Amino acid sequence: MPEICRFYGIVIQLYYGDHPPGHFHAVYGDYVAKITIDTLEVIEGSIPERPSNFQRPAKIEPLP
Repeated sequence: MPEICRFYGIVIQLYYGDHPPGHFHAVYGDYVAKITIDTLEVIEGSIPERPSNFQRPAKIEPLP
């Protein structure tokens, strides 16, 4: 599995060359969801409300 991050029991996976729109896979226990990168909208599957309630930072700074 192409795991790129793990936090609070949520595993984030990103597949190279996957189909549009740009998305990542979030796995939380028995729950699996595909979430768009641009809007953080769940486009397939589901994830419980509490872990999906994280908000995008106001501004993302590029790495130096």
